[in-house]
Amino acid sequence: MDTIHKNKKMGQTPRSKYKEESALDITYHEIYKSEKNTNSLKATSNLKVTRWLRAKLVKYALEHGIRPAQREFNCSINTVRLWVSRKDDPELIRFKDRSKRPKTINNQTAPHIEKLVLDCHEKERMGGRNLKHQYNLPVSEITAYRILKRNNKVNKRKKKHIKSQDLRKLKALQKMFAVVQVDAKILSDICNFYPYYSRYQLPLWQFTFTCEKSGATFYAYCRGETSIAACTFIVYVLEHLKKYGIKVKRIKTDKGSFAVARRSLNHTAFQKLVKDIYKIEHKQIVHKNQNADVERFHGLIEQYFYSICHIQSKLDFYTQARDKQIWFNYIRKNSGKNWQTPLEILKKDYPNIDPQVLALAPMDLDKHSDIYYYKLDPNYKPLTFESFFKDVPKEYLNNIHALYQYVMKLDELFILFRQIVILKNCLFYIIINIKRCVLAALKMRCRNIICYRP
Repeated sequence: MDTIHKNKKMGQTPRSKYKEESALDITYHEIYKSEKNTNSLKATSNLKVTRWLRAKLVKYALEHGIRPAQREFNCSINTVRLWVSRKDDPELIRFKDRSKRPKTINNQTAPHIEKLVLDCHEKERMGGRNLKHQYNLPVSEITAYRILKRNNKVNKRKKKHIKSQDLRKLKALQKMFAVVQVDAKILSDICNFYPYYSRYQLPLWQFTFTCEKSGATFYAYCRGETSIAACTFIVYVLEHLKKYGIKVKRIKTDKGSFAVARRSLNHTAFQKLVKDIYKIEHKQIVHKNQNADVERFHGLIEQYFYSICHIQSKLDFYTQARDKQIWFNYIRKNSGKNWQTPLEILKKDYPNIDPQVLALAPMDLDKHSDIYYYKLDPNYKPLTFESFFKDVPKEYLNNIHALYQYVMKLDELFILFRQIVILKNCLFYIIINIKRCVLAALKMRCRNIICYRP
């Protein structure tokens, strides 16, 4: 004790006394303090060193005694005695620290109350705050939350991209074309497409039919978002799929006027066709995200076709639309479908099917509405001049036909007269402009003569 007291007065520590005698470059206390390091990798390494050092300390103390071990490892005698006394303790594994948690807690929640909180959570799946006020639990909001968290009953709110991934996994379990989405898109709001629409009298609306699982898409065009055009489109696509043995179980649409009657409780022609004739379930979506596949396709076709196309005629427009549909269904890989094309997904569900099932050329629905009427009535006959006047006596039919020809000639004369009027107006404006130019030239000439007169 005197030696240690003298060393403290001289500004030295007990470690300096045994520094030359110890074989270690770092003391036991320095290693123990380094366990609190914030770096997890380094802290794990230090924990291993500490346990190894404790084992070596106990072994040395058993062979040479407690005092020599204290000098050798430069630690206190109580530390050596502590680990020597714990060497045979079965609760200690590889010389780990004992937990400092108290064995009994006076204010700990009773087991029957904790069970009550968990039972209430199983009924309603509520959080701690809602459970407290809903069932008047005898614990605070924080305590209820802590009980749920300790029993792994608190679920983290999923991020948006995680929800999308989960939804893709559910869609991948469906059969191809079992669930489809149908929607209409107006084309007059696309800057690059509008000049071609005005010049070549192109269709204004696009009807789209998209498979949820694969993204395979069919589309056609019409002049308006009418129920007749929508029914014609559905018959056109469903009959094509039926020819290859594919059955659709559910069709999802939004609240478009072609599918839903907004001011009436009666079913529209589209709903009657889908439910009564084809026996397919029709689902009206509540939120636009439920039709995400077809809405995403509308964005893609605007990006890859309408915004960059160069159209030379109406026939050229339908040709380019057909080629672009083949590119979408056969060539383009979809990142949301594990970088697969719709054709590759089709081959997994239907290995022996003809790949031509994904090739359906877009058409003008207004000119082919007869396919819808034929589906409603197999004995349907298109309306002609003779069928319209079939109940009129023959002696009047010739006069009616002559009147019809006269009216058609009047239409031709009216168009010719209109062209003449337009040409007359053009000539009138040309003459007026020439007259103005001549008068302006004469005025300038007269002004020059007056200015430079000798």
